[in-house]
Amino acid sequence: MTTTVLDSLTVKLTALVTTQKSHPWTTPALAAKLDSAQAAVAGIAATAKLATSSSSAPAPVAKTDALSLGVGVSAATAASLKAGISLGVGFSASTSIAASFQTSLTAAIGLVAGLDRELGALNTSSAAIAGSNGVMPPGRAADSAGVDAALRSLTSKLSEAQGQAAAQAPPAEVSPLTAEIRMSRLGAWQAELATDDETALTGKISFTIDEQTFVGTVLPGNTGIDGSRARCRVVAGNGRHDATITGKSYTGGAGVRVGAVLRDILHDCGEDLSDLSDGPTLDRYLPRWHVSSGPANQALTDLAESVGCSWRFLRDGTVWFGPETWPEVTPDHRVVDEDWSAGALMLAPDTPDMVPGVVFQGTRIEHVIHHLGEHLRTEVRSSSPATALKKFLGGQRRQADYSTEWPCEVVTQNPDGTLQLLPDDDVMKARGLDKVPIRYPFPGMRIRVKPGARCHLAFAGHDPARPFAHNWEEGDEFLEFVDFTADGRSAPIGREGDALQVFADPATPIPINGTLAGSPFSGVITILTPFIGVIQTGNPKFRA
Repeated sequence: MTTTVLDSLTVKLTALVTTQKSHPWTTPALAAKLDSAQAAVAGIAATAKLATSSSSAPAPVAKTDALSLGVGVSAATAASLKAGISLGVGFSASTSIAASFQTSLTAAIGLVAGLDRELGALNTSSAAIAGSNGVMPPGRAADSAGVDAALRSLTSKLSEAQGQAAAQAPPAEVSPLTAEIRMSRLGAWQAELATDDETALTGKISFTIDEQTFVGTVLPGNTGIDGSRARCRVVAGNGRHDATITGKSYTGGAGVRVGAVLRDILHDCGEDLSDLSDGPTLDRYLPRWHVSSGPANQALTDLAESVGCSWRFLRDGTVWFGPETWPEVTPDHRVVDEDWSAGALMLAPDTPDMVPGVVFQGTRIEHVIHHLGEHLRTEVRSSSPATALKKFLGGQRRQADYSTEWPCEVVTQNPDGTLQLLPDDDVMKARGLDKVPIRYPFPGMRIRVKPGARCHLAFAGHDPARPFAHNWEEGDEFLEFVDFTADGRSAPIGREGDALQVFADPATPIPINGTLAGSPFSGVITILTPFIGVIQTGNPKFRA
């Protein structure tokens, strides 16, 4: 199916470019832009041919220590790995990436059609200016703003499709001459590489340094040729961990599994989940959860914080998610510079196997930097988990998130009194939030509102699992009733000046003194029917 759509895109764009370049008023600049778009489609097609889908049973693992695997695992997990038994935890994002690739190609065909319309308008205007001889007068040109805008949109979409095609392709093997690999206990590792390749590196690559293989993706804006060397910056995995994802709200009687939220985030951004991730953690249930629209790495951090876990990319380019076990490691690495007072240690290792999340010489390792140059060196750094988390979140957390209030509109109020809300802000909007409880100013109060009522959404303790609605905006036309319950009893109330219907107990005669039909009367009267009265006084401390 993808091949058919890609072929259609190639044919349509080729025909459009060929036709446009045949017009005498097509400028060299426009021709170059059209050729660039055509070359981008050819590049996508070449990358797509490399994409393969294969699955095989996991091979038994000889070593299951933290440095060999890249992360500490439980004894049960280690036993399964040694036996070659699939843990059934991880998954590949190739299916979701393939679907996104298909969507991007289809969108690109639509953009080619839009470009065709804009070029048609340009050609009509140009023909009118050029006249019968088809030659544009000096200094005259038709307005090409529409064409330029259409080309920008197409170029952007083709770039997106190229990234999706590259994510599906097997990594190209490269041999770095020099490298610096920075690994943190939270997030994605990055590497600066220099190779002897004659062309700039692109797409997904793998590189091996002394038996340790790293899989990542070259960042498009950070690659090129410097003299006789190709230099690039590589980010772990498919390079999509910071992609913008669509928000989603999870509600339901039984809650939602942590694994379900995690898989949705990774599928949406196009990253793979490691089979070494902690199964019991993924099987935990959250009573509710909300993922706001924004970078996927922020959504991963929010989820990890809520269950007391970490997430990071392993050397193989997959995302590990789980609680830290802090295994103690004793590699036979020579120490060349020790300064634990500054939280740093420089090692001369045989292989770059040191990773964050382990205990080395009694110290928890938060950051690891591998340097490959004339010699291989590994720098390990320590800091408290709280400090490391604060530093990591400082560059990740958005200006406005779960720590602020979000104006909302009530879609409807559920029978249990909770609300379906639609936030105004696109970041929080997603598809709306359901089952949001109302926080009242005091116990015993409840309200019923109509759709369209306005309130503020907040999160208790900045926790996405604890939303509530409060701070109602003006608009009493959206209020159906306010109810106060005390001692289990609730009834309508009256206000001073309101008319009310009074019932007298027929079994209790009422003594009266006055006149009856103009004559003095003293005795009792029994009232058998209700009568109307007016409330004259009320509690001045309670008004409605």
